[in-house]
Amino acid sequence: MRQDELGYKSHSIPLRQSDLAYERIKDSIIICELAPGEEVSEAQLASRFGLGKAPIRNALARLAQEGLVRAFPRSGYVITPLTISDIKDVFELRILLEKAAARMAVGRVDTDNIRHLDEICNIGYKPDDKESQKTFLRANHEIHMTIARASGNERLTRIIEHLLDEMTRMLYLGMSLSDKSDEWKHGHEDVLSALVRGDADEAERITGQHLESGKELVLRAVMGSPDLAEVNLVPVDFGKKRKSGA
Repeated sequence: MRQDELGYKSHSIPLRQSDLAYERIKDSIIICELAPGEEVSEAQLASRFGLGKAPIRNALARLAQEGLVRAFPRSGYVITPLTISDIKDVFELRILLEKAAARMAVGRVDTDNIRHLDEICNIGYKPDDKESQKTFLRANHEIHMTIARASGNERLTRIIEHLLDEMTRMLYLGMSLSDKSDEWKHGHEDVLSALVRGDADEAERITGQHLESGKELVLRAVMGSPDLAEVNLVPVDFGKKRKSGA
């Protein structure tokens, strides 16, 4: 398995049905096509993705272990809700871990990777254009994962990837609640410059600064919306629309 330049997964051999179900459901959760707090069932997901109930059941069990869904005996599943506390917790962990990863990545990122990341950094998105939002979010994911992989620490990389999966849902909600796309630029050029120069202190400082700014941007967007449910950070009409369409 490999990833293309925007983070899409591609496979040289066919996936098992359970793996295919896992990837499709997970991707739909991450980009909020399956919304936080939405109720789902095995039958509903099997119909939606054109797969059998057994692989769907296996996929949901894996996703429950990862904390992306919650199982309720005899009543189905719920896509794990998001809260203000979740946003703060994930950002705090990312700040700790990605600052360390950036420091470790100095001297390990080659010129081709830097050029590749520079191109991705220029990708923006258009408000209300779901496909451009997906591209933007996948690019953001790949930028951070490329730096994490360059750290050379596989365990650190896996933890950061899990946090980025959670974060993508939060970023999507923040973007969907804000029409100021100019505020959501990647802005990683100065981090990459520090990595190229071999300045570990600067790479670490800028990474922390960018993540702090990102946290404030997401919190401002979700807390400033009058349409959010009291606990779950999903627009009320969006949630109702999803459930009625099941």
